Amino acid sequence: MDTTVPTNNPWRWPTVALWALFFIAGLLPDETFEALRIVSGVVTARAAINSPWVLPLAQCAFLFHFVLGACQRARIHPHQASAKALQIAILALIAFLPVELSQLLNIQHSPIPELRMFYCAIAIIKASTWLYLFQLIARYHLQGPQVLRALWVIFPSARHPHP
Repeated sequence: MDTTVPTNNPWRWPTVALWALFFIAGLLPDETFEALRIVSGVVTARAAINSPWVLPLAQCAFLFHFVLGACQRARIHPHQASAKALQIAILALIAFLPVELSQLLNIQHSPIPELRMFYCAIAIIKASTWLYLFQLIARYHLQGPQVLRALWVIFPSARHPHP
């Protein structure tokens, strides 16, 4: 099985563009949830799901499944593949965490300096995690599976060979 990415593949850039839409939806889950509700014509009273948390959780699950499959196709050991996929899912939960933009925009008006620092830290962690995940997925599609092979695993149990 060849796991290299051919440089003449015309689907690489459109795939990265679709991933960009996926990540933008994760960056603004509340707004995306409301936009999807409006586009589909579902009113709140008749909706089966009324929580915007379903979008970040579904995106985390999808990224877990995608990375696990990509690691398996790259012939990474199953324990390491599972650990890498779980690690990416945890990072995705942080990156796609719903945060009200109005609170982030009004940080400077908060009278409590600790609260300002807390919201700034959340915004920085969320943005940097989001950028890290996006560049990881984009590099995977543009450079190939060696990107996932080089991904460092934080779980100590996955770093040691298993029988």
